[in-house]
Amino acid sequence: MKSLLTFMLLLCCTVAGAQEIVWEKNFRPQASGASLGVDVMRTSDGGFLAVGESNNGAGPQATVYLVRTDSNGAALWNKLLAGHDSTFATALYPAADDGFYIVGSTQKGNMAGDSTLHPWIAKLDAGGAILWEKTRGNGRVNGATRTGDGGFVLTGMSDAEVLLMKLDSAGGLVWKHSFHRSAWATGASVRETSDGGYIIVGSTVSMPTPDANVLLIRTNSAGDSLWAGAYMEKFVSWDEGYCVEEVAGGFVFAGVERGNGATDRFDQLFMAGIGAQGEVRWYRSLPLYVRGTDSLGINDPHMSMRIDGGHVAISGASGPDNTMPFLMSVGSDGAIDWQKMLGGLIFSQSVASSFKPLSDGGFIVTGTTMGQLLLIRLSRPTTTSAVGEEESLPEKMNLSRIDPPTRNQ
Repeated sequence: MKSLLTFMLLLCCTVAGAQEIVWEKNFRPQASGASLGVDVMRTSDGGFLAVGESNNGAGPQATVYLVRTDSNGAALWNKLLAGHDSTFATALYPAADDGFYIVGSTQKGNMAGDSTLHPWIAKLDAGGAILWEKTRGNGRVNGATRTGDGGFVLTGMSDAEVLLMKLDSAGGLVWKHSFHRSAWATGASVRETSDGGYIIVGSTVSMPTPDANVLLIRTNSAGDSLWAGAYMEKFVSWDEGYCVEEVAGGFVFAGVERGNGATDRFDQLFMAGIGAQGEVRWYRSLPLYVRGTDSLGINDPHMSMRIDGGHVAISGASGPDNTMPFLMSVGSDGAIDWQKMLGGLIFSQSVASSFKPLSDGGFIVTGTTMGQLLLIRLSRPTTTSAVGEEESLPEKMNLSRIDPPTRNQ
């Protein structure tokens, strides 16, 4: 079966097996506090650049943290962005001049006591110096994508509504929309589609229950909604969507199920395949549990999805004891192709936040371990170890087609 998707997640499991670790490095800019990597990319010289967050141990206030390494993971430099307290990086993208862009959210410039977040983009040179930075309105950015014209599209939440924003390569605002749905709604991930439009996945909560549904919104190139769908597994009351990708003839999305609603932080992973108009094709509830907790107190599972080579990364901290990464390749129908546990003490209390596939078939992964930014290079697994059978029950996933959310801007 041709591999379509690959999972990396952290869970508590006793399965052992050979590790495909090329190298593993940890970084922390200060003696106290905690650091977390949220995105990573390969640099033009064959090395790596990771972006994340670090705090001083006195509270949740975060500063953007950057680490640049050579191809063997040796640090070339690492730095905190001065003056950027309460700034949260979401994504990292290369620039044509060997610099890079960071997209995220910030409270920079707020008056004392004002916790309002603002979408934020910055251009930095190859040494990590800021060339320019801009903020655009209010809202938290949860996901972003680079567009074919060199710009960026961002999604998240603003005033309890789904935020969708297009920026050009200089950070200029092209357009900005918000979509209202029920009590609140948020976007978690966005991708550009083959026709130049966009697909957003997130969550929406209805009152007074409250129940949460996975929310998907399909738009045209101008951000106008074409259709929307609310999805919920029949036997749970709280479902959240975290990542989505376009595949031949439709889309694949992944998220978590919480059997006891918003207060149940142990989340079971699921995947679903839908057609071009949102009709459910298949659904998989996998025997894997993630818990959305990391060293900085962010209470959401970290998820990213890549269709480049067919790779998906999902991560979280499962249980109060040790955790370890897990690799899974999934076919176009959601069936497990291969799976691999990466055991070992170096992954104790670790969280993988994001990864990128490499040209040699391996992966570069960033996250956190024991309060330090984690960077791991992995080769492609050559052996597998099973952790259980997946559940294939398309009839368990309800599709509730809804009117396109109201576009407020």
